[in-house]
Amino acid sequence: LPSLDAEALRVSQGALSITTRVVPGVGLEGLRVGAVNVPTTPQGEVWMHYTAPVPARYVPAWKVLAGEVPDDDLAGKILLIGSSAQGLMDLRFSPLGTVVPGVEIHAQLLEQVLTGGGLSRPTWAEGLEVMLLVASGLLAGAMALVLGPLPAAAIFAALLAFVFGLTWRAFSGHGLLIDPVVPMVTMMLAFAAASIVQHFREER
Repeated sequence: LPSLDAEALRVSQGALSITTRVVPGVGLEGLRVGAVNVPTTPQGEVWMHYTAPVPARYVPAWKVLAGEVPDDDLAGKILLIGSSAQGLMDLRFSPLGTVVPGVEIHAQLLEQVLTGGGLSRPTWAEGLEVMLLVASGLLAGAMALVLGPLPAAAIFAALLAFVFGLTWRAFSGHGLLIDPVVPMVTMMLAFAAASIVQHFREER
């Protein structure tokens, strides 16, 4: 079932159909709508990279109806008609902490697809997260058992910063979604547990 955005892309290009790309054993990899490739999750969803609202995206409908908008400003554009009135119940919270009209989300998605931006979660992301979880947890626990409190705490803090910095760089520089939370929480739990064991050992 095509979404509003997929159908708007198809109609705007005069395309006859939407083609799916499937990876055996994984699921859906993306859609091809006319000449546009749209990467998706295996469930057919798209990761949105939200931006702050841009006033230039909007043209008041009354200006169009009154003939105050030149035809050249609208030619070749995909136009979405929406409302920002609170009583019509189409205001949505965005991850940036702002409230935007629902049509703004559709506009941002279309803009993201047409300009080649956006976010992706590669198939190897889950494997990398498991590797980070195991390696960082073992390393944090071993440090707490072998090193003194201050050196262990310093290296532990550096490890936390490394994992967070690695995933943030993947997000900000390459648009890749890799979850740092589970590996970092595992490190904290392993470090705390090993520190408690070390403390009881020294007390004994």
